[in-house]
Amino acid sequence: MPKHTTALIPMLCLLLAWHTPTLIAQSADNNTITFKAPSEKYVDIVLQSHDGLIRLGDIYYHRGVTLPTNPQAFNALVNMKYITELYVDMDQTKITKRVYNGTTDKKSENSNKAQDHLLRLASLLCTETELNKYFCPENAKKPCTFIDTYGRRKPIGFWGGDRGNEFAQLRSYKAFVKDHLSELQDWSKTFFENDELIAYVVSMSSVADTYDFQKKGYWISGAMAGSSQVIDYLSFVPYDENQRNLNQRKLLLSIEPAKAKELKLQKRSPIFIVAKAKIYPDEKTPRSGARVPFAFELENPVLEIYKDIQLTQKIGEISVDNLITKY
Repeated sequence: MPKHTTALIPMLCLLLAWHTPTLIAQSADNNTITFKAPSEKYVDIVLQSHDGLIRLGDIYYHRGVTLPTNPQAFNALVNMKYITELYVDMDQTKITKRVYNGTTDKKSENSNKAQDHLLRLASLLCTETELNKYFCPENAKKPCTFIDTYGRRKPIGFWGGDRGNEFAQLRSYKAFVKDHLSELQDWSKTFFENDELIAYVVSMSSVADTYDFQKKGYWISGAMAGSSQVIDYLSFVPYDENQRNLNQRKLLLSIEPAKAKELKLQKRSPIFIVAKAKIYPDEKTPRSGARVPFAFELENPVLEIYKDIQLTQKIGEISVDNLITKY
């Protein structure tokens, strides 16, 4: 290889790294996934994971035990990608006030929603140094704090951090839009490549009855994604009769009597159903403000069943293609 070509390789690698957004760097403990921030002005987004993929649905949090995560920041940034119509209408020259008498026009309504969403993004994603630039009142008598006693970020109520000073609010808003808007929008576009995400959805369910010695197993409730602590409005989309039965009937979890004796599961004991799923924006469900509904379908027909929310005690599997059900 010619010497001048060899010398160009490091420079080419630097250019590629600069142009390619950093998406995911998995942490060493294998229980979280980190989305690196595009600059030092923002905090990284950290989410719980399972087997190397993002964990959605029910997540596990124990203060002082589990690593801190910020799923609200992830949710708000992903929403930003899909509410472009609000941001197109957002007035970047002044703050759009909310009108409660029903006379506001659609563009003003969109502008107000986008500005509220941007304010929420700022409180969730900006470092404390950046927040002090835009949200600490000019004549503050004491240092501004943006983290509560539990280590959580406080919601910011006003641009400039001063309810009574509209001039400070406007300066704060315009400066933030100039310095941050395009960068945040670019960051939001790095999520949900091809408008989908492969992740694990964890659904808390329960044992529906005592051990069935005739069927050699436990009957469990087949709830799918009863809650979502990472993405708002996450709903299950079944594609055949078996999948529809997941939410409508009790499912047989086959377990030999000897193992059942060790597990000591009782009626109403909590269990956790883990499904590998494809997540995508739900076009059929109406949006509520800046919150985008998402849906998921099964990526793998085998559901993993765990005894604990930490997902360390796997007790069995259920094949959706070969369900045994009852009402």
